[in-house]
Amino acid sequence: MRKTDWGCRRWLAAFSRTGFYLGLVLLGVGLLYPGGAAGEKAAYGEVRVNRANVRKAPDKHSRKLFSLRRHARVKIVREQGDWFYITDSRGRRGWLFNTLVRFLQLPRVKPEIRLFWNRSEPGRKPFFSRLVAELREDLAGPEKRQLELEVTWMPEPGAGRAGRGQESWVLALKVPFRRREYCAQSGAKAAAGTVDLLPFQAFLGAMLNCRDRFLAEIEKHPAVWQGGGRKDCRLPLVEVLVVLESPAGDRVVLSGRREHGLPVFNDYILLDMHGFSPFSLSARIPASVSDFNLFVLPPAFLADGSRSQAALAYDFFGLDY
Repeated sequence: MRKTDWGCRRWLAAFSRTGFYLGLVLLGVGLLYPGGAAGEKAAYGEVRVNRANVRKAPDKHSRKLFSLRRHARVKIVREQGDWFYITDSRGRRGWLFNTLVRFLQLPRVKPEIRLFWNRSEPGRKPFFSRLVAELREDLAGPEKRQLELEVTWMPEPGAGRAGRGQESWVLALKVPFRRREYCAQSGAKAAAGTVDLLPFQAFLGAMLNCRDRFLAEIEKHPAVWQGGGRKDCRLPLVEVLVVLESPAGDRVVLSGRREHGLPVFNDYILLDMHGFSPFSLSARIPASVSDFNLFVLPPAFLADGSRSQAALAYDFFGLDY
């Protein structure tokens, strides 16, 4: 079992399905305030020519996928050479030559984030308050959103109170997931059995930033975080998760890492569905750079024709079998 998969399972086991979560202390619903003027260059643009062709690859000889008219707005996901990888308002995606687009400075609204944690000790609350403020800044965008950050302390299994184990912290960002909106944006455009993780990449990037800040804080103030001040403990581990939660309470847990400075999802997901024990699914990430955000699920049916566990992921994302 992968180390991060093990951490995800421990995190899920720490919570109940009925109440909000056992043992969590609400730090602040009132951490929220109207936000934010633009500070960094917005990742949105507008077509500046009468007709702009969007291509399959960052090459002028690549196949044309569709065209956009003047003033069409696009989200700029990343840049490669003279090309932008974009998505439009209909969820279509492809490569657009950069001179055909001008950047837009849209108002940035900070999301509302409720913070929960299960380990209240002196000296830690100010840091978590700062962490939420920085996370709100990282996730500021043109739309208002309501999110939850759950910070969970976990002792090493079997170490006991007097053990010399390595503690771990799990930072889980809960993101509301609405299947109809997802399918309208990207799910319906993907091939059968393929999950488009592009809409969630910004959340992963922001959580990786949180991890870096947390690790820097631990290194700066080890006595506050190191096994309650015990010198015989190693410094804690910090893991981050992005948790997609449906209105029914079903959850898909994503994790990831950085590669060449970019947030990249791991090749597996964890599912926590009503009526089922949490389980993980391995998947395939296409090798093509232009398809870096796609997550190919295992088949929804077994050889005998019965539904596999993967079918639950198909149902969650509204994918065709």
